[in-house]
Amino acid sequence: MVETEETLLLKKILAILEGTGMQAMHPVTGKEDPMGRVVPLPALAAQCSPDPTAIQWTLSKTDLIELIYALHNSSAFNKGKVTIAHIVRAFEQCFHIRLGNTSMTFQEILRRKSSTVFLDRLKDNLELHIERIDEKHFKK
Repeated sequence: MVETEETLLLKKILAILEGTGMQAMHPVTGKEDPMGRVVPLPALAAQCSPDPTAIQWTLSKTDLIELIYALHNSSAFNKGKVTIAHIVRAFEQCFHIRLGNTSMTFQEILRRKSSTVFLDRLKDNLELHIERIDEKHFKK
């Protein structure tokens, strides 16, 4: 099986999470590490590559901020006991990006006609990907 760029990115994120012992909770099932291990997000950022060409965020800063706020409000990290600022710093270090004033950007997100433009696009793209897999493998 050929690994796609998305698969490689997912493997790297999982390896970082496993290496730090940080907890990743599934947003739907809520399943978590049975050991209950929680490590501060700066430990995740410390595991990121110092090479700025490794993995870079290539979409808009607003998209990344929307994702960060969604993850924070889903208690995706440290059982929700982490600040937006800590998550922002970890993502800035991992993706070698400066997000600037995230509070002001989030206020702009709130003023949009649809406040979850990026998350909606993510969901649509994932559903399309799943449909293509289903068609290719299960509807012969």
